[in-house]
Parts: sequence; C-alpha cells; structure tokens
Amino acid sequence: MDGLTTMSIRNIHPDQAEFRSLLGKFYHRPPGRESWCDVILRLRSVMDMISLHHAGRRVMIFTHQVVVLCLRYIIEGMTEAKILATRPNTPAPPRASLTGRFARSEQSRPVEQLVPEAPN
Repeated sequence: MDGLTTMSIRNIHPDQAEFRSLLGKFYHRPPGRESWCDVILRLRSVMDMISLHHAGRRVMIFTHQVVVLCLRYIIEGMTEAKILATRPNTPAPPRASLTGRFARSEQSRPVEQLVPEAPN
C-alpha cells in the first residue's frame, strides 16, 4: 500500500485502512505483502550473510525506496519515529538514486546521496 495516499487506501481497502490506523504504518502487514518490520527482519539476515560471505568487499544493492529506508533504519540505528518522519522529507527521485555507505571500525557513515534532477 506504499505509494497510495491515506485517502486512496480508505477508498480502495477500507478494512485495511482501519487495521493500518490501529497498528501504524511500521507494523501493518497488508494481505500478501510485508510490513516494514518484516522487511527489516529480512534485511538483517541479508546483512549477516553479506558480512559472512563478502567481508571486506564492496557490495552493491539494487532496490526500491522502502528497502533503502529500512537499511538506513538498521545501519543508522534509527527509531521507529525517525524512519517514519524521514520518508516524507526524502521523496523518491523520478528515476533513481545512489545512496552510498561505508563502514569504518564499528561505525557506518554516510558518503553522499546523489539524486539526478528530473527532466522538465
């Protein structure tokens, strides 16, 4: 239901809109889909696998906005409130973005976020 406005969700899926309002966007699992918590759980496993099998190597991940936000949640140690507040302030670029991260010691630091400008 990501990508739909709150009003669209109410109009198209009124029962899910009620569940979502009770549980919150972070915990709500639409039928046949994943909650943000489900995504974060899978990403923790992926990150463990990458650390185990690709330690010391560069890894590139191609994904969509929610997964990028969930990765940031893990890497930056965000709270639920912070990840939910981050989304409206960082709209998805029209084509793509490149978000860089690198680890040094026990800390991860942002490199840069490169977002191409939308053609007029």
